[in-house]
Amino acid sequence: MDSLDRLISKKYNLRGYAVNSRNAADEIINVKKTSPLSSYILGQSINAALLVSASLKPETDQNLTFKIEGSGKLKSVIVQADARGNIRASIANSNLDSSMKIGEAIGAGVINVSKDIGFDNPYNGVSPILGGDIAYDTAYYLTQSEQIPSALLIGFSLNDNLSVKSSGGILIQTFPDTPISSIEYAEKMISDIKSGFSERISSSETPLSILYDIFGKNETELLSSIPVRFKCRCSKEIVLSTLKLIERSEIEDILKKDKSCEISCAFCEKKYHFDESELTSLLS
Repeated sequence: MDSLDRLISKKYNLRGYAVNSRNAADEIINVKKTSPLSSYILGQSINAALLVSASLKPETDQNLTFKIEGSGKLKSVIVQADARGNIRASIANSNLDSSMKIGEAIGAGVINVSKDIGFDNPYNGVSPILGGDIAYDTAYYLTQSEQIPSALLIGFSLNDNLSVKSSGGILIQTFPDTPISSIEYAEKMISDIKSGFSERISSSETPLSILYDIFGKNETELLSSIPVRFKCRCSKEIVLSTLKLIERSEIEDILKKDKSCEISCAFCEKKYHFDESELTSLLS
């Protein structure tokens, strides 16, 4: 089952997060009908967003938007996650040429995170994309923008039929009084398991079991575990409210030419039809 787990290592004075998102990522990729490279970037972004969302207070209305924007042919990826484990995602270019390298597809750009934690204005953080390694760039964002030293690892792979074989990640962060020796240990462990991480979580291991191996299960406290699922929060009412932001002249033009319109959700691809009377009501 997909889950997001929060842990504390008593031995090393570190906090850790583990996410398993294979089913959710597979659903999203199936909806978006992405090419292998687009699937890989989307899957990596899903795990990055879920791990960043681990700082949200569980079972609240807190949520975040994780966005990658670059100069390459990818253009952008947007992932939204909330404190209840719900996630949805969109990708501007779902058919990237798989002969391209990830860094080339993303190009120069930024990672932008907007967190709604219940205040009047959301927290916004941004950091540069350093080379297209989404795990490394997300760890850099957390370290530089949120001022939390972080080590992050993401695994993602596809089956021959392009369904998701493995999808998950781990994030290790320090406390203010974490000793340097623990930080060096965590960095070494992440480096040692990076190359084989996707293969390990596609077999009998999980991100949580690997994090237990790093921390030592008997000296680790599991704080919480929440299910992760693909769930879109779109509705006809929400889409209608978006239509209200369109210029009056554009609505009048639609009524004159087509008398109706159909709009697809950018996340789940669900289509919403608006007839002449519904569009006319927007002009009153």
